[in-house]
Amino acid sequence: MDWLLQNGPHTPYIAVINSSFFNVNTLTKLQKSRKVNGLILISSDGEPGPELGFSPDQSCPNRGHGLYDSESFVDGCKVDWNPYGEAMFFKDWSFPMFLVREQSDIHSLLETCYAKFNAPIDGNARSWPLCAAELLSNMFAARDAETCIRRSNMVTNLNPEIGRAHV
Repeated sequence: MDWLLQNGPHTPYIAVINSSFFNVNTLTKLQKSRKVNGLILISSDGEPGPELGFSPDQSCPNRGHGLYDSESFVDGCKVDWNPYGEAMFFKDWSFPMFLVREQSDIHSLLETCYAKFNAPIDGNARSWPLCAAELLSNMFAARDAETCIRRSNMVTNLNPEIGRAHV
């Protein structure tokens, strides 16, 4: 990852990382570099996750939305009962992230694509042509969050009596 962030000349990149590196620190470095426009997280079955544990939620899930007010407890939470919580769900990441678990797909990414065409030789970037990846996600409803919210706020009801003021 250091080579990509410091020396990688062929931007933008889709970073491929192992699940043990999937944490807020790594994602923040990738985002701040402005060299990465996507992330592929690879995780084989039986592969251990992060050494210290992992949770994308907050250390106190549902903070600010529970029964306790912020005056009684620190930020509405008396005990941080999720010690591995990194609040990853609550950050605005500027790139899509995909999980790949299928062993044949992982092999294609690492061996057929990266090692054969993209791996630096003696610390130097290879020239063109490079192997590329494209991240596509099929969406069945709205095309993005803004469209979804706009459509959710529309009155789509066919009953003319609903929404009218009765005098």
